[in-house]
Amino acid sequence: MEEKLSKPRLSYLDFLRGIASLWMIEVHVVDICLADTLKQGFFYDMLNISNGFVAVCFIFCAGAGFQLASDKKRDVYLQFSKPLWTYLRRLGLILLIGYWLNLHAFSLQRTLQSNYEEWLQIFKYDVLHNIVYSSVLALIILFSIPNRNARVGIYITLAMVFFFATPFIWELDTVHTLPLFFSTWFAKQPIGKFPMFHFGGYFFAGAAITAIFVQIKDKVRFANIGLIVSIVLPFILFGLKYSSFDFPGHDDWWHASPGHALYRTSVVMAVMFLLYKIQHRIDGTKFGDVLILAGQESLFFYVFHLMLVYGTIANFGLVYLAKHRYNVFETALVLVVISALTYSLASMWHWYKKYEPQKASRLLFWLIATFITVYILVPSYLAG
Repeated sequence: MEEKLSKPRLSYLDFLRGIASLWMIEVHVVDICLADTLKQGFFYDMLNISNGFVAVCFIFCAGAGFQLASDKKRDVYLQFSKPLWTYLRRLGLILLIGYWLNLHAFSLQRTLQSNYEEWLQIFKYDVLHNIVYSSVLALIILFSIPNRNARVGIYITLAMVFFFATPFIWELDTVHTLPLFFSTWFAKQPIGKFPMFHFGGYFFAGAAITAIFVQIKDKVRFANIGLIVSIVLPFILFGLKYSSFDFPGHDDWWHASPGHALYRTSVVMAVMFLLYKIQHRIDGTKFGDVLILAGQESLFFYVFHLMLVYGTIANFGLVYLAKHRYNVFETALVLVVISALTYSLASMWHWYKKYEPQKASRLLFWLIATFITVYILVPSYLAG
């Protein structure tokens, strides 16, 4: 019989997702606010390297969340009952938001008149797209493979395929050989912002590691071993990087190499195991509550802060004001303000969903319906 998953034992995943949510705001605020002349030196380089883990954390946690849900709900999903449709509805909403954030004009007519480069932007494969399509693939595996251990093996295999095949996939001219909609799934950066290869691998790595971890009886011992391995592995990978050993994609190690993907995975694993070990100290504290809410409302954090920082087709963002000209203090001040505002509104939305779930669902429905209606009706000449 599967062990029941208690809330305190899962706090570490919310902590990890919450850290990623807050760190994500830093990434984008620094990107558009900090003066270009200050984007240099050791400390900025270290900050820039750490920023690369935000998307990895989100996708890894999505895989972990899928695995936890599938452990509890596989039989219910197989019955095609309400939980499955609720889950698919949520994936549809996430995908809708993902493409909405890529739109360049608040008009369907103008969108249909897009040139090739604009269509590439609309279909750009971002974090949300990665999570949704990886979830769909994982759902197909869940339906097709009844044995849990076999599914875990498939997840591990897929993660390795996504990591190790990336240099070869990126060599393909997918933009010109595949239909436009699918081309950015496989295209190398920056055409595909977070393409399936190698970022999809983090989803299945998260699913596999979580599946193994929740079944282990002595979790503390496993976490200790996992933490040690996760800390040692980056040193081995960097040693190989600077040795005569030639990783596939070695010339583009920081983007395409499987060594880099494994390094990122190991760091996220190390943080996850560390959070598991110290979660009893954080749980119930104000700091822990902040991280848990940020983790549980990570989608709100993702969307709302992007609206503030980069803007959308419906609003102007900070990017039009900042223009890479702020000093460190000014950038830090903007970061604090946007983080506080995002957290405050996320708290309100969390409370509303919890205590007024039907009203929250209706509000979300009417907001989406209103946006789609206006988007359809606005003529192209008004959209610019």
